[in-house]
Amino acid sequence: KELYQKTYHEARNGISGFVSYSDKRHAQVLGIEGLAEEKIYRALTDITANAKKYVFNDTFIFLENLKKRGEELILLSLGDPLFQEEKIKNTGMHDFFARVFMIADTKAHILEELFGTITEKKVWFINDKVKETCDLIKESPQLVHFMMISKFFDEKEYIESKLPYF
Repeated sequence: KELYQKTYHEARNGISGFVSYSDKRHAQVLGIEGLAEEKIYRALTDITANAKKYVFNDTFIFLENLKKRGEELILLSLGDPLFQEEKIKNTGMHDFFARVFMIADTKAHILEELFGTITEKKVWFINDKVKETCDLIKESPQLVHFMMISKFFDEKEYIESKLPYF
């Protein structure tokens, strides 16, 4: 578990400074650690191909209820765009969103683009990264922000942020 987490962070952060996580990149990093790269790659791609198994049970109920509100749902996903697209499609969530952005650099530039067309109403923003969300709130005050707890962060971060979270 420790090696997976360590190598995940290495695989996630590319040389260029952009987020570049993919199954292939993670397998390469684990290969450097002495594991069988090709075997790891096959295992990771199997997980990605079966991503729907790993979605929280109430995710589809949550998304369905958001859609019933009549609002446009937009997904911003950070990481290697081709990998993120494949992963999201395999979860079965892709069709819930009117627009999907797979980005490797920052969410801020996409929000700038979106807020160029959405000026008069509040935008709900659900994220799991406290610091990123705090930074985005400063740049985009129309965000109505909610934090979703991630297992990669200590709940203390969410509490100290004073942002609403679930």
